[in-house]
Amino acid sequence: MQNTQRHSTEFYWLVSYPKSGNTWVRLFLTNLIYGSDKPIDINQIDAGTIASAREWVEQALDFDINELSHDEIDLLRPKCYQWLSEHTSIESEEKYHKVHDAYTYVKTGIPLFPMEAAKGVVYIVRNPLDVAISFSHHLNCSLDKAIDNIIDPNFCFCDTTSKFFPQFRQKLLDWSGHVNSWLHANIANILILKYEDLVDDPETHFARLASFLGITTTHQELRSAIQNCSLKLLQSQEDEFGFIERPAASQRFFRKGLVGEWQSTLSPQQVAKIVDTQGQTMKKLGYLDDKTMSVSTGTDTEALIME
Repeated sequence: MQNTQRHSTEFYWLVSYPKSGNTWVRLFLTNLIYGSDKPIDINQIDAGTIASAREWVEQALDFDINELSHDEIDLLRPKCYQWLSEHTSIESEEKYHKVHDAYTYVKTGIPLFPMEAAKGVVYIVRNPLDVAISFSHHLNCSLDKAIDNIIDPNFCFCDTTSKFFPQFRQKLLDWSGHVNSWLHANIANILILKYEDLVDDPETHFARLASFLGITTTHQELRSAIQNCSLKLLQSQEDEFGFIERPAASQRFFRKGLVGEWQSTLSPQQVAKIVDTQGQTMKKLGYLDDKTMSVSTGTDTEALIME
């Protein structure tokens, strides 16, 4: 590890399964922190980076890791996050870092994300029936393939060791495994945000987020930040300038963002395939009742941390 000045940890992990609203949350935070009358450039999300970024993690190292395996890199990541947390300036606003990895343990038995490296965790969750649709567009694959991915307990992103690839491997597990890995973890300071709540009542739930992160804001600043990251404005920017986080195979990153799109898009067989494998966790989160599938925007998120 490099030898530079240490600080107390200021990191927050912004965690989600892919296509659950993480980028929207980061854009809101960037608009709130660097608030102005105009929306910030979607290609300059300065609130933080993604935890799997090779370039970011390599800042903490002073040796070449290009020949290391996935598991060997994972052994280094916890110490790197600890170092990066301790050596990020308290004044820095780049402390809200995106995570798609599940909460897993490296071969030595320690968590990939040591909690002493973070002040807290924001977990953003979305109905997997809608995630499947967004995921299929994101990966430019069929709905059936996207569904197979989100119900695969061994699914991962970026499973390549190429030194030219900008991200490390991320173990996602299946949707339920991802959710449960974080909500079962021994995390003292965690906020659960449902994507559906953010869509249904953005002022209330983005205010919860700002409060949890210790960001002091006025009602007008909050409303302005929400307006500046509206889907219409994000789509307009993407159409004009592109979006650097859009996968090459994807036609658009900011697509529809709908709640309940699954009802008009998924076949009964596709719904059953997700519910049969993910249903228990869906029920706990209010996405499934005993009779029919339904999105609930009124679930008590304080009760969602599973024992």
